[in-house]
Amino acid sequence: MSRRRRGWLWAVAVVAAVAVTIGGASITGVAVLTAIAQGSPYGSEATGDGSSTGADAWEDDVTTRLSTAMQQNDRAAFVAAGDGRVAQHLAAIWDETKKLGWTLGVAESTDATGSVQLAFNMQLGGFHAVAADDGTGLGGELLATFVYDATITGTGPHSKLTTLDAVADMPWDRGEQIAVARGEHVALFADADEAALAEDRIPEAEAAAEDVLARPEWAGSTARLDGFVTYVTEDDQDFHAAYGPDMADGVAGFCLFDYRPTRWTAEQVPGLASGPYPGGGLAVLGPDGLLDEDGYVFAHEFAHYLQNAYAPAPLTADGAKGDDRAFSEGYAEAVAADYADASAELFTTREVRRTVLDGDVADAVSAAAFDDSARVDTAYLTAGSYFYFLDQQHADYRALLTTDGSTPFVTEVDAVMPPGLRIADWQTWMASQ
Repeated sequence: MSRRRRGWLWAVAVVAAVAVTIGGASITGVAVLTAIAQGSPYGSEATGDGSSTGADAWEDDVTTRLSTAMQQNDRAAFVAAGDGRVAQHLAAIWDETKKLGWTLGVAESTDATGSVQLAFNMQLGGFHAVAADDGTGLGGELLATFVYDATITGTGPHSKLTTLDAVADMPWDRGEQIAVARGEHVALFADADEAALAEDRIPEAEAAAEDVLARPEWAGSTARLDGFVTYVTEDDQDFHAAYGPDMADGVAGFCLFDYRPTRWTAEQVPGLASGPYPGGGLAVLGPDGLLDEDGYVFAHEFAHYLQNAYAPAPLTADGAKGDDRAFSEGYAEAVAADYADASAELFTTREVRRTVLDGDVADAVSAAAFDDSARVDTAYLTAGSYFYFLDQQHADYRALLTTDGSTPFVTEVDAVMPPGLRIADWQTWMASQ
């Protein structure tokens, strides 16, 4: 399932559940939902739906003032960018997100006036998420993004935000305060009336975070990730609101990625990561993701978070992002299963073996399979079993994780991976299990 909102394409993977009994305990492998960034619509050349053209329209515009206020930690200037109720909304955004400890932040919009999309980019949780540079010049702090549909009235220094509506509601967009619980490598936040939930799940989330951060495949990378920020809720309505409209039923959790800033660069904002790659992440776990305390869903989402920092998949030449979820979801499922000591049980089941050995693997991990509620469980586990195979071979597969998703999984595996680690080798290995 995919949906497009004026320049935003969200690639969605629906939940699957596969129950396995291990040592008397029931482990449920849940395939979760991931929103993937596309080519950024932001920047001084954008015209959006407004009437501005050229650089002059951005002179002291409201988005620039918002961004400056964030960089200078000036709450009053931030709130003053809006009129009436919008000012109250901006105050809530500032006050509640500040509880998550951001110090680096910028704002960008698709235009300087008129109907726009506005993004607030923030370094959340007090954690460093530094993008891998590897000679690209694109290193720097990755910022999480909150997106709003907005109206900018007026131009230049006279411009104001006159409407502001969240594309996906966080608690502050619903007029709620948040409570934050912290571990060494996690920051969990919840609506204030669910403060105990955030506190209670810290041990589970912390254990998953420590395991995921220790993954050996990223050794030697120039990237750095200190921890993970996650919104948790047992309220299904709030969980759906955090994703936005059209979320599928039965989803356990998701991880949001959006654009890196493009209007602002590290030259203007020291330490900022910009360029044609996804930005920072934010995990969200809902009621189904919190049913058990085995950390499986936390580990799955943290794996997405980790991959995005250490091996961000580049945008394609036309500014789009491919939609082959077998790469990212297979990796995340393999990481979560490894954390739960459930890999052999999940990835060598009769159905997975039949699919790998006798079925059409390309079809089993296709976008259509991930979108089909009757096939999505097999899609996740089949893709995950390939990464489990790679882990068993102690293989270096980082190059596979940086694919832009425009080439089908089976084709890309055979093109990128060396002999011994290709589809036929996986099938031979599966036959021996």
